[in-house]
Amino acid sequence: MAEIQVSGSTGADVNGLFTPLKVIISFLFDNWFFIVFGIIIAILVGLLIYFIFNWRDEKRKRDEPGFQKYKMVYDDCVKNRNTKKYRFGYSLINLFWFGLPIIKSDRSTRITNRYNNCIGRYRGHSYSQDGTVNYLVCVKRFLNLIDQNIILKIPLNVKYKEKDEKTKKLITKVFKINIITEDKFNNEININMIGIEKIGVFYSMPVMLDTNNNTVDFREIMEGVVTDNTYQLMVQRLLNAGAKMSEKAIELNPNLQYSQKSPEKTSQESDNEQE
Repeated sequence: MAEIQVSGSTGADVNGLFTPLKVIISFLFDNWFFIVFGIIIAILVGLLIYFIFNWRDEKRKRDEPGFQKYKMVYDDCVKNRNTKKYRFGYSLINLFWFGLPIIKSDRSTRITNRYNNCIGRYRGHSYSQDGTVNYLVCVKRFLNLIDQNIILKIPLNVKYKEKDEKTKKLITKVFKINIITEDKFNNEININMIGIEKIGVFYSMPVMLDTNNNTVDFREIMEGVVTDNTYQLMVQRLLNAGAKMSEKAIELNPNLQYSQKSPEKTSQESDNEQE
């Protein structure tokens, strides 16, 4: 009869499971100086890039009224954004660099067209007194870190003139446009459009269809809105510049300074000078 030998069980190597973690911790402790130095350099480079872009934007706002108005609308969209529609979460990709939360998962509300195709993610919105609503849309993310945004300017109503049958005079009427619907269940904002068209230099507008599936041409109206907004800003700039020039002229003219500083004469003193 054969003998059966039972060898002692070695069991699971529990220490082996923590070997990769020990290697990572040992690497961090051995190279902590270079890691901290690299983080500081990355922060300084990020701040330098931020200041360069901010300086460039400030220069363009000073030189281009249209760009300044665009930045004003951009800031309004950010200030009025709905935080429930603008959300980010932790991405599992961060596990590749020791779990540091470098990359965020974009969970903001999707903005779709009439075919339910996603055109971007919600970044904010604002209503303007020019009869439009502006949506700040992220259409692409560079390296999943930097947003490439556009401002989608959508008309809310259209004014048109029509001859009254009784008075035979032209009267202004307003046609309301409602192409925006929200689907909270699917976390989507649907805009009934077939595409996006560039308007001016800094804005985009939706391409819409009428009930007969014909393209509606709102270019003249939307370009007029953009032009009027830029013109108003230019007029405001000219008035401010004129006021500053007038103040400077007074400072350089001693006669005007003397007239401003001299006390106001009474009616009796004025009569005595005339006599």
